[in-house]
Amino acid sequence: MGIRTKIALGFVILTVAVITLVSFLGAQSLGFTVDSSDLIHLESIKNDVIKQLSTQQNLLFKQAKECQKAIDNIGINNLSDQKKLSDLIIKFKDGLNLDYVQIFEISKNSDELWQINSSKNYLISRLFNTGPLSHHGYLVSEITINPQKNLKLVIAKKPELATKEDNVFCIFDSNGILAGKDFLKDYSLDALKDIITSNSTKQIRIGDKLYRLRSFELNDKTQLITGYSTQVATLVKTEINSLMLRLAILEILGFLVLGYFWGKKIFEPMKTLQNSIDKVSEGQWEKIPPEISEESYEEISSVAKSFNQMVNQLSTARINLIKAQKELAKKDKMATLGRFSAGIAHEINNPLGTILMSAGMIKESVDKKLPIEHEDITTIIEEVKRCRDIIENLRTYTRKTKPNLMKVLFKNFFEEMKEKVIKENEKGFSISFKYKASDDSYIFVDKKAIQQVFNNVIKNAVEASDNINNLIINILAEETDKECIIKVLDNGKGFECEPENIFEPMFTTKAQGTGLGLVICQAIIEGHNGRIYAERDKEKGLTCFNIVLPKASSNELEGDSVEK
Repeated sequence: MGIRTKIALGFVILTVAVITLVSFLGAQSLGFTVDSSDLIHLESIKNDVIKQLSTQQNLLFKQAKECQKAIDNIGINNLSDQKKLSDLIIKFKDGLNLDYVQIFEISKNSDELWQINSSKNYLISRLFNTGPLSHHGYLVSEITINPQKNLKLVIAKKPELATKEDNVFCIFDSNGILAGKDFLKDYSLDALKDIITSNSTKQIRIGDKLYRLRSFELNDKTQLITGYSTQVATLVKTEINSLMLRLAILEILGFLVLGYFWGKKIFEPMKTLQNSIDKVSEGQWEKIPPEISEESYEEISSVAKSFNQMVNQLSTARINLIKAQKELAKKDKMATLGRFSAGIAHEINNPLGTILMSAGMIKESVDKKLPIEHEDITTIIEEVKRCRDIIENLRTYTRKTKPNLMKVLFKNFFEEMKEKVIKENEKGFSISFKYKASDDSYIFVDKKAIQQVFNNVIKNAVEASDNINNLIINILAEETDKECIIKVLDNGKGFECEPENIFEPMFTTKAQGTGLGLVICQAIIEGHNGRIYAERDKEKGLTCFNIVLPKASSNELEGDSVEK
């Protein structure tokens, strides 16, 4: 994850956290204030309704007492005189403006009644399950007329409830509305239940008015909803939370847009700085444009100026380095040429000295008319051949002739080299071959040239051995996914120098060596697009020459004939 992504992500998380916390606290604080104000107002309406119900209930009870006195004066002790009883009930209803009056004997008529109850828990209730008197709530009062006959008088009246102009209320139970004011009295029971929310104020809009409503429980069967009209712009707590959430989202979007342009001003110079660094790493020595280093923030401007100073210093150092490399290459070339010339002079001077001495002895014999020694002539011939071999090796090294490559199975090539090595090398030392590669690997080789490499490496091992009878040479064939490897290991005394030095021209540890054998081997292997390198394990007393040749690719296998 890049620094830009991390900064942007951190900015978003921080913004969301801060906005959410502020919005939440603001919504809770404002919502608490609004709900507290609502609760006071709505409870005052509830208390007013309950007070009116209690007052009218008390008045109704007084009226029941008056009716009791009138019945006692008339002297009604039973229900046998129905006409007299009906006239009395009509007088009570008309005189006291009652909605229901009934005198009954509890034991006989209790099944007709539904919920006549004078308990204080029920200020308003229904009279019957069905019929006209079942659709409204009534204030009910009952009183015993004749305890011996178990006669009771029950009177009921619809409550007359009034509130301020903008206030509304509704009393209902599980069967419907008992009493109400304004629009609430026309609501269905399901609509009323939707308004009921525990410990919360709800807001609804009716026409051009907005009402704040809250539900209160009068008892286990009856609910009271109170409300008042308010301004349309007024909010409840739930709407405050919703509003705050929308405001938080808008604030986040605003901060993100601001952060984008702010980040762009920061990251564009950084991008330019990155591009300049990439170009420098590719060798293009470009400075950061002046407007970036001068118009950016102080920190970026400081980095840009330091970078430009670094580019100036690196450019100067690069120029000086190139000059130094040229001088060093020139000196190294002259030193190599000197070592090479000295080596050639040394190698040729030895046989030339021998030739000169033998020729002088022959001349002296001729001058003295003595017989010429056959050994002197043989010595001259051998030393001339030695000079010829030195010249031929030099020509091979400098010519770098392109090898004549042929595609062969690695396994077959290894077996063929094995036969030639065993045949051409003299007896007296132990040599073994081991093949640890697949049978279907192909390589491109010049067999004659590679044979020369094998002969030179084995010859070096033999000549470096103090006792040829104790010399052991192991030749091992291995492979990787892309290369075939031949390892030549011997237990001779090896070399004491760094491994790469033995491949330098004219480097030799032998008295009669030319110092070109391994150089020529390296040239041959490199002509095969391979490599040769030496390793010395002093603890085990082993020297290993690794000859690495590339495998033929699948395209090369399809396009060329194969020698098997």
